[in-house]
Amino acid sequence: MPCLRNDRAPAGFRAGLALCAGPWAEGCVLVSRARALQRLTPADMIAADESQGTEFKASARWNVHTRQADKSLRHNIVKAVCGFLNGEGGNLYVGVADDGTVLGIENDLTTLESQASVDGYELFVRQLIDSSLSTPTATTVRVGFPEIAGNVVCQISVAAAGMPVFAKPAKGGNGATDFWVRVGNATKQLHGDDLLRYKEDHWG
Repeated sequence: MPCLRNDRAPAGFRAGLALCAGPWAEGCVLVSRARALQRLTPADMIAADESQGTEFKASARWNVHTRQADKSLRHNIVKAVCGFLNGEGGNLYVGVADDGTVLGIENDLTTLESQASVDGYELFVRQLIDSSLSTPTATTVRVGFPEIAGNVVCQISVAAAGMPVFAKPAKGGNGATDFWVRVGNATKQLHGDDLLRYKEDHWG
């Protein structure tokens, strides 16, 4: 399990690391990390940068470069959630740029028209995920809207799945055939023998 760099980690986490020393240091770091992460706020997690359990997406509906609605962005959300489900779980923050800048979801909300509210946004997220994945996510995915630095972001909290989860390809189609998994601070697609080995190692 990768550890946060001391200079980027929140103060509470650095304090836990300072207590670790000696031959049990590695195990101590892992325990301290797990306990510290339970106490971190969304702002802390974003400040600590992307990691095995944290991913940022600037938006899910509004292209920040072309400054218009862009349906292709939705697949990025599906991939990220699928990756966390097939990995160790984690948090996806929508409305946060890759460099950790908090943008908020205001532009995304404007594309929802009559449903331009956090309730409408949660409905959009849940419908997108459940229509794109091979397994229902009612018990494994939670959606919240913390306010950070004056901006509302969407926090999608994902628990690890008890079985492999597949996603529909970016170009659509009737079947969910793509397997994504979170590896370090990236979400990767596995195929063939790599997929079979991962399934055996991860789920037995």
